[in-house]
Amino acid sequence: MKHSLFAVAVAAALLLTGCASDPKSGTDSFAASYEPLYIPQHTMADISWKQPAVLPTGYDIDMYAGASEEVQSQIAEIDRLIAQGKFQTAWTTPCTGDYGLAKRIELAHQYFAFTMMHQMFAFKDLEPGETLYDLRSEYTGDFNMTMWDPESIVEEYIAENGESAILHMALAWYYCSVRMWYDDQWIMTPEELAQTAIDNYQKAVDLGLELDAYQTSIWGECYMVLKDSAHAIPLLKKSLAMEDNTDVHYNLAMCYWNDDNWEDYLELAIAESVYSAQMYDYIPYKLDALSMLIDMCFEADAFDLADAAADVILTVGSEDVDALFQAVNWYLYRDAVDAGIEAASAILAMYPEEPAVLDDVAECFAKGGLFEEYYRFLEANLVRYPGNNVALGNLHFYYGVYWENMEKHNKAVAEVKIARDCFRQAGVYQGDMKKSLDSFINGK
Repeated sequence: MKHSLFAVAVAAALLLTGCASDPKSGTDSFAASYEPLYIPQHTMADISWKQPAVLPTGYDIDMYAGASEEVQSQIAEIDRLIAQGKFQTAWTTPCTGDYGLAKRIELAHQYFAFTMMHQMFAFKDLEPGETLYDLRSEYTGDFNMTMWDPESIVEEYIAENGESAILHMALAWYYCSVRMWYDDQWIMTPEELAQTAIDNYQKAVDLGLELDAYQTSIWGECYMVLKDSAHAIPLLKKSLAMEDNTDVHYNLAMCYWNDDNWEDYLELAIAESVYSAQMYDYIPYKLDALSMLIDMCFEADAFDLADAAADVILTVGSEDVDALFQAVNWYLYRDAVDAGIEAASAILAMYPEEPAVLDDVAECFAKGGLFEEYYRFLEANLVRYPGNNVALGNLHFYYGVYWENMEKHNKAVAEVKIARDCFRQAGVYQGDMKKSLDSFINGK
C-alpha cells in the first residue's frame, strides 16, 4: 500500500483559528536581516540516479511528407509566415487538399489571436515586439472573427473525398488543444475530449500515418487524463525514442508513479523524476519534479536523495508555496528541525500578513508532535518583521494559541493582548477578529 505521508492533514488542535486580520495587498517587505538557522547542504549536482531507460535515437517523422509537392510548398510558405509572426497572412494563404486543411486546423488552434470556444477564430499579423500572449490577454474586441469549426469541416471533407489519416491526426490535436485551453468548461468533458482524441489518433494510425514524437506524446497524455497508465506508458516511451523531451520524461514518471503496480515501477519513476528535475530550466517545473521525487524516495527508502531534493527546493523555491511545504514536511520527518524552520520561514516571508500560513505551518509541526519546535519557529520569525504590525500581530496571536494548547492560559492571554495592540497600531482591529480576541482576553 502506498503511504500518503505528505498528503495526510493531521489537524493541529489550534484554538481561535481565523481570528487574525486579512492580509494587506501591496505591503512593503519589513523583513530584517537575520542569520538563517540552516543553510542547504546539497545542490542539483547531488541529485543523481540511474539514467532513464529510454533515450532518443534522434529519428523523428515528418507527418506532412505524404502531401504533394505543391501542397508541401504551400505548407512551407505558411510555416515561413508563422515564423515571422504573420498569422493573419498565413490564414489567408492558400493551402489545399487534406494536408492543407490539416495545416489550417493547426494554424487555427495554435496561432489564433482570439477565439470563442475554438469554433470562432481571429488572427493578426504581429507588430514589432508584440506577442500572441499580449493579444490573448489584452483582447479589445477589434478583430474580425471567422466562424470555423474544425470538426464539421473535416466531416464534410471526408464525406466528399473519403477518409484521411492526416485529418484524423489534425482533429485529435485540435481536441487536445481544446482540453488544455478549457478543461471542464467546454461542451465536452476533459475525459470525453481525451477519448475523442484517442479515437482519432487511432484512426490516423490505422490508416497508415506515422505520428511524430510530439503527437505520440500528447496521444499518451490523453490516456493519462483517463488514468490509463498501461496505454500511456508505451506511447510516451515511443515518443522519447524519437526525440528527447523533458515534459515527456516528467509525464512518464507520473505514469509509473500513478500506476496500480507502482511498486514495480518505482526505480523507473525515480529515474524519470531525477532526469526531469535536472533538465528543467523553468523553476516551477523543476520544483514539481523535485516534490514528486521526495514522495517517491520516501517509498524507496532513498532518504539521502530526498534530503538533496528538499535542499534544492529550499534554495530555488522561494516563490512556490507547495514545494516549500513539501520540504518542510520532509525536513521535519527527518528530524532536521532547523531546516524545517527555515523552509517554513521562507513560506511566511512570502505572505507575512496572512494568518492562514501560520495555521498551515502549525499543522506541519503538530502532526509530528513538534510543539516546542513550532515555538522555535515563531520565536525565530518575531525578529524578522520589525515595523510590520500585522505580521507581528499574527505571530503573537499564534504564540497565544501555542500557550493555550500548553495549558498556560495566562501566558496565552498576555500574547493575545500583544497581538491586539499590534493590530490596533496597524488599524485593522475590527469586525469578527476584534470580537474573538476581546472574548478570549476577557475570558468569555
